[in-house]
Amino acid sequence: MSLILIAESGTTKTDWRLVADRKVNLAFKTAGFNPFFVSPEFIRSELSAVIADYFNAIAIETVFFYGAGCSSDGRCNIIREGLISLFPNAEILIDTDLSAAAKALFPDDEGIAVILGTGSNSCYCKAGTITGRFNSLGYILGDEGSGNHMGRKLLKAYLQEELSPELHEMLSRELSMNTAEILDQLYMKPFPNRFLASFSQFIYNNIDNPFCKSIVSESLNEFFKNNLCRYPGFPDLIIRCTGGIANAFISELKQTAENYGAEINAVIASPVDELVNYHLYHRK
Repeated sequence: MSLILIAESGTTKTDWRLVADRKVNLAFKTAGFNPFFVSPEFIRSELSAVIADYFNAIAIETVFFYGAGCSSDGRCNIIREGLISLFPNAEILIDTDLSAAAKALFPDDEGIAVILGTGSNSCYCKAGTITGRFNSLGYILGDEGSGNHMGRKLLKAYLQEELSPELHEMLSRELSMNTAEILDQLYMKPFPNRFLASFSQFIYNNIDNPFCKSIVSESLNEFFKNNLCRYPGFPDLIIRCTGGIANAFISELKQTAENYGAEINAVIASPVDELVNYHLYHRK
């Protein structure tokens, strides 16, 4: 029986699919394995319990791992070290989350593949292969349109007391943290981008509030202006999106595209199931 394991990992979570004889046999989630923020030991620890409970890792023949932060050999080796002891008989193939988006969104045709999740990114691709892109500058210098970008805008307004009294009180109740504790979480604790992105849920829950709506609009507008507008042929190119933020704010995303004379052709929350299809039916 042929066993392959396919993973699509962001900073917040990883979606896994175990494929046996061309059928999905198991679907599960773990924490995100972005090599900028995790160690091989963390990866092994997170996966060990799942493996012990659900399947025999020794039987896995191939692991396809697509992840945020897998942008260099050094970063990929962090993932490889975490996986290789768990899957000793498997060929381990590691690529970027952007490559996953390209394969999932454009397996046969071409256009702009967009990731809007904890972070943001995009590329021009054809038949699952990236043919052009602009550098993603991460959660400090870039990530416009992402969860952490929206969360940063909200949190800054909160700390600078720019929110309405009602919105300030609502967020204060959810936070249960003082300013010093918030800053400690941002500058001293791991996963600051994940912490920032967690505030996108508050924005989503209060999207009818004008300030929350303006955050989403401003953030998406910055993504289009600083990223998508740079592609030759925009706005006439096909645009497809994946990620939790794209899925949650689909109406606002489509409206922003319309403001630029563009159109969002499709949105999927996660590319992992389309990745399964790609590897079963499109990969040569």
